[in-house]
Formats: sequence, C-alpha cells, structure tokens
Amino acid sequence: MRIIFAAAEVAPYAKVGGLADVAGSLPQALAGLGHEVTVYLPAHRIIDAAKFAIPEKAETRSIPYGASTARAGYPAILRDGVRTIFVRSARIGRDKVYGYPDDAKRYALFCRAVLADLVDRPPDVVHAHDWHAALLVPMVGRTRAARARACCAWPDCRARASRSKPATSATRWPARSHPRTSSRP
Repeated sequence: MRIIFAAAEVAPYAKVGGLADVAGSLPQALAGLGHEVTVYLPAHRIIDAAKFAIPEKAETRSIPYGASTARAGYPAILRDGVRTIFVRSARIGRDKVYGYPDDAKRYALFCRAVLADLVDRPPDVVHAHDWHAALLVPMVGRTRAARARACCAWPDCRARASRSKPATSATRWPARSHPRTSSRP
C-alpha cells in the first residue's frame, strides 16, 4: 500500500511538540510492515540539511497561489525505510515551524504543493497531521488523487480547514467545495 503523510513537524528533522514524534514514528512503523511510505514536511530553515544529507537540487513545480503562482522544490531522502520530501518554498519554510501571522496561508500553500506532487502518482492513503495539513484532505477528494482514502489526525480539522477563508482563497480552493465529513470519532 502506498501511504502519504503530511505534517508541519516531523522528528528528527523539525520538532516543536508531540506531533513531531507521531509524524516521525508512525511512518517508520508502517514502512516496517512493508508499506511504501512517504512523508511531506515543509523545508523549515531550522532543519539541518547537511546533517540529514538533504540534496540542494530537486524537482520543482509551479503551484497556484492567490492571483499568481509560487515555486516549490521537492528534495527527498530515504531514512529507515521512509521517503521524506522536504517541500521547499520561500513562502512556506521559515525560521520557526509556527508563530507567523500568515501561518494559515503558508500551510495552505504547503497542502497545495503536496497535492501537486501526488497528481502523477496517486497514493492509496493520505494522512494529514493536524490543522496545518488539513486542507489536503478535501483537495485529495476533488482531484485525480481521489482514489486515495484521506484522513486528518486532528479532532476538529474539518472546522478549522473549511473555515479558513484566507487559506482557501490563497490556494484558489473554495471553502464551499469541501466535502461534508462526519463529526463522529
């Protein structure tokens, strides 16, 4: 099974709290069971590219962003059976993982960049960690990646993601197009 994870922080690369631990260990466990696992993580400036041998050169794509586009690069490494792709864009990667006034917009662009990389080779499962990656769930449901099952590991992801007008407008993704989801656990 081809499983994709998207998270704002992933141990050991970028860690603020417990999310990084889960986003780092769950993919390893699934890879250990024989699944093809890829993790997408913003290329935050706090990540030590030399320590983790993250390549400088990588494939790039043009991503719709507001009235224009943004460029994103996708350098990747393989560690412990998990492929990690660092989404590199000046509008996404910052000195800190969180704490900027435009966090909703930059993480919406992160979701759009992840989606752009999935279109050519749709996964079986997309797992979005927390609100930072929550927009990825409805995006996957409305594209060629629709054969994938998508979930968000965050209790109120639908409410946060679907109500963030600045985030959805910046990615040209209308909030009204989000599919309805169950609020049951």
